[in-house]
Amino acid sequence: RLDDAAGRYDRAQEFQARFESVDTDTRIYLLSGQGRLALLQGRLDEAERLLKQCDELVEREEPARATVARLAFVHAQVAWAREDRDAARASAREARETYVEAGRFHAGRLAEVDAWLAEHE
Repeated sequence: RLDDAAGRYDRAQEFQARFESVDTDTRIYLLSGQGRLALLQGRLDEAERLLKQCDELVEREEPARATVARLAFVHAQVAWAREDRDAARASAREARETYVEAGRFHAGRLAEVDAWLAEHE
């Protein structure tokens, strides 16, 4: 199943590479998704490398609040896997606050973060 996801991300990146005008949110979505996949595969260094690329895009561009929240939540999960509990909780709280700011359209994602926080507090 993870291999299927990896293949889909690879195809999405190939598609993205054909177009210079791919928006920042899409690029961050793809990179952070690949980062989460690397996390699930136990490749933490790769996950952090991909998330760093996302962070650089966030610094240069102005992605949507929900994109920033999603990225923060993946950061939380990677930090937890690295056993950096304080950083993990701080990133998850940041994700939560940002999803709240982003509006009720993101209630499902907010619920996911809330469940994670309840389990990891």
